[in-house]
Amino acid sequence: MNEENRFQAEFRYTPENYKEFTKINLEAHFRNTALYLLASVCLVFLIFMLQFGTSATTLLILSLFWLGLFAFRWFRNRDGGVDYKRLIHNNGDQIPCQRVFVGEFGVRTLNESTGKDVTDTFDSIRYAMESKNLLILVDHLKLCHIIDKNTLQGGSSQELIAYLRENCGKMKKNVRSGKFGRIVKYLLIGLNAAALLASIAVMLHIPEKLSGKLTNDMSYREMAAALESCDIHITDQAIRELEEFDAQYALEYGDYYKDNPGSSKVYDLLYWEGGGTFNEDYTVWTPSRSGVYWFDMEVLSVDRIYTDFLSGISAMAPELNITDVTEYYNKVNWDDGTGIITFQFSMNGQVHEITATMQQDWLDLNAMYALGEILRADQDPQDLWYIAHGQGILLYYGTQAQMKELSRLTGLTFYNADKSAG
Repeated sequence: MNEENRFQAEFRYTPENYKEFTKINLEAHFRNTALYLLASVCLVFLIFMLQFGTSATTLLILSLFWLGLFAFRWFRNRDGGVDYKRLIHNNGDQIPCQRVFVGEFGVRTLNESTGKDVTDTFDSIRYAMESKNLLILVDHLKLCHIIDKNTLQGGSSQELIAYLRENCGKMKKNVRSGKFGRIVKYLLIGLNAAALLASIAVMLHIPEKLSGKLTNDMSYREMAAALESCDIHITDQAIRELEEFDAQYALEYGDYYKDNPGSSKVYDLLYWEGGGTFNEDYTVWTPSRSGVYWFDMEVLSVDRIYTDFLSGISAMAPELNITDVTEYYNKVNWDDGTGIITFQFSMNGQVHEITATMQQDWLDLNAMYALGEILRADQDPQDLWYIAHGQGILLYYGTQAQMKELSRLTGLTFYNADKSAG
């Protein structure tokens, strides 16, 4: 054989060759597969970071896209539906047989039926893919010259690759189809399937339901029953009032929590119960004894700011035995609402004094932090934990373990009543 045609072979489009070609084409493109794999890992990882239905919907769409893309490539090619334009410039015509020549001119594929041929110089060949019977040479346009190794003349497939590597300056390492490719393929399918199932689970709140986490689609009574485990006791009155509010809202506008997906139904329940009750004239406030305490930092009675504050604390945590609360306003400038307020109280038999800044009709949060410091100084195993929402503060008194359980159950983040933490 002359140097012009140093190697030559043929390829026939039989079902067996179709199957082998599509198999290597899917399994041996490691770079593309690696990108799919990376995307899949990212999708599955994001599952554990997602909390809201809108994000889960996005994840569902992405996972469906990746699965659909892979399925499209797989099912299109598995029965021999080869994309001929990617194999050779033949305008999509089926080629019953083609001959491949490799020599000093480069690589040439000849269509025996039409007489048309495509030639690539050596510099155009980028890499080779090899399977049991086939050797596929891929050029810079991702077009392929397919060789049936059983028909190869002029030397073995390894000798042909060595010849190409010697002459092709840009040719990369050849790729073999094998176990690694199949492992990557099945791992890809598995990860995408996991992403799909997980996204659906997030949308249906399955993980939250399995973990016992309270969700907006639960009733107030179901939430109240679950909160009992944290020593929080929701009254029937609070439940009825919230149910009536939701029913009235639904008549006028629709489902409040579907219209406001960022809202927390369980927070609203705690806020409503923890805020206590007022008489008809809205002049007498009765603090809640439910186990939580909610207060507005903008107070109603500026001459008893911290008396009311400690009343709420005492109702929430009667075991603190808070009594004898006295406020001193002698250092307050009532005209401009500034100055210093000092209040004393007895807690568990010991007298304490806290100094707060007069801020017109607003409570000084430093007083709450100071109360927390007193509890920690007394080595109380329980502490004050709070959530700030707008100008409202939700307080809980309990151990760190109890706070973590309440946080897990409600999905709310509580902070220690410590100025440095707040």
